[in-house]
Amino acid sequence: MKILHTADWHLGAKLGTYDRLEEQTDVLAEIVRIADQEQVDLVLIAGDLFDTFNPGSAAEDLLYRTLVSLTNRGQRAVIAIAGNHDSPEKIVTTVHMARSLGILLVGAPNVVPDQINVPGHVLTKKVANGFVELDFKGLNHPVRILTTPYANDKRMMTYLGREGDENQITIEDILRDHWAGLAGDHCDQHGVNLLVAHQFMTRRGGQQYAEPEGERKVLHVGGTLGLHTDIIPEGIQYVALGHLHNKIEVQTSPMPVVYSSSPLAYSFSEASQTKYVSIIDVEPSTPADVRFVPLSAGKRLMRQTFLSAAEAVEWLTANQDCLVEVSIKTKESLTAAEVSLIKRAHPGIIGQPIPIAEDEADSSDNHLRLNRILAESGLDISALFRDYYKSVNQQEPNPELLALFDELVAQDDDQA
Repeated sequence: MKILHTADWHLGAKLGTYDRLEEQTDVLAEIVRIADQEQVDLVLIAGDLFDTFNPGSAAEDLLYRTLVSLTNRGQRAVIAIAGNHDSPEKIVTTVHMARSLGILLVGAPNVVPDQINVPGHVLTKKVANGFVELDFKGLNHPVRILTTPYANDKRMMTYLGREGDENQITIEDILRDHWAGLAGDHCDQHGVNLLVAHQFMTRRGGQQYAEPEGERKVLHVGGTLGLHTDIIPEGIQYVALGHLHNKIEVQTSPMPVVYSSSPLAYSFSEASQTKYVSIIDVEPSTPADVRFVPLSAGKRLMRQTFLSAAEAVEWLTANQDCLVEVSIKTKESLTAAEVSLIKRAHPGIIGQPIPIAEDEADSSDNHLRLNRILAESGLDISALFRDYYKSVNQQEPNPELLALFDELVAQDDDQA
């Protein structure tokens, strides 16, 4: 059988104030075309469907239209799980309507998934907590999928029945036991066995990966960052991961463990990345074959430094099809007229044009640059932190956390 793996759509995301919905519409249409051209049997979407817990109606509409298109009129199964940017409850709002089209939406790690039943194409054979087994028309073997949406530490403990064990056991231990139990009960060499999860995973002792700029960190009990691939049960043939935005093969043997990448670059730290979907060819009891199909939709992200406002305007006028952060190397502040000229020269400037002193332009330390931006914008970094924390956690940070943040900022100022 053939599978398409994608993740981290972040529908509704903006870059600064720039709306990315048109680009997202284009790149999701490209993913649908690839699924059709490759004639895949199953699509796995490994979390972060939305960028916020409460996405706008346009982002919701784009998600559901795309999921329906991906099913190819019910002939293909689509399984999507919640990521750390998603509300588990929001993800499953339409689950009862979706299942009749071959779409399975999973919000929490321990739920018994709804049953897909598209006569003549795909139907559910078996379900358990965090597990589904499907039968497909034209395949003489079942397909088993372990589903592990993201949950924070407290929710994960509660979902998987280990609340109160925080001092004795880690999330890694819990998931090792959970996955081993599911694989032992339901997976054998006579079917295709898959795992889809939204987690930060590395090889033990192997390369450490940076989380995307601006991404909410995925931490586990005791401050342990991420999971290790050696907790994956034997017999799993492919692990479809979400959370990291770059294409990463965490390991290739004994089973591929893969981040397929986000479909668009969502921060300037991703500017140089090519984005992909993964295509997996697999059959029972054989290693999965993985290849990556590059995505072409979406605007380039660029950081450009100029010697003058005139030079910036000339370059911006000639390079319209990108999103760009503009810095001007200057000894003096930009005039209002210069800022206006720069902004009118290009529709995709992210933020305000930034004047930087000559000694700052060649420095790897961005501290002075950040202070200049904050000073000229009138923004208070502590207020920004409070607003960001509230948007992520739906509550105000406590006084102890605010005091710690202010202490860290003060230490950074001293070191600068």
